[in-house]
Amino acid sequence: MKAIAVIGYHHTGKTTTVVNLVRELCARGYSVATIKDIHSEKFRADTPGKNSALHIDAGSKLTVARGIYDTAIIFPKTLPLNEILPHIVADFLVIEGMKDAPVP
Repeated sequence: MKAIAVIGYHHTGKTTTVVNLVRELCARGYSVATIKDIHSEKFRADTPGKNSALHIDAGSKLTVARGIYDTAIIFPKTLPLNEILPHIVADFLVIEGMKDAPVP
């Protein structure tokens, strides 16, 4: 898997760059995975008090929330890149943010 990191200041076009890059790589027949690093204390992958959050609160090391439209795998902590990578199978990984990641 090849990794590309898109890093920059807030409102400088990182997401636009990532979206365009993903579209182009997919159009060329590659499989692509992305990581979006989020620095907001307001963001949570799950909603406190909801059933899947209760699983984590009870001590689950990993919770899968499977809905009608998508599936989310939730770990109850922030993972470093080296712990995320084993879960990703793709030709390319495009990372938005995560300036501490050791990728070009």
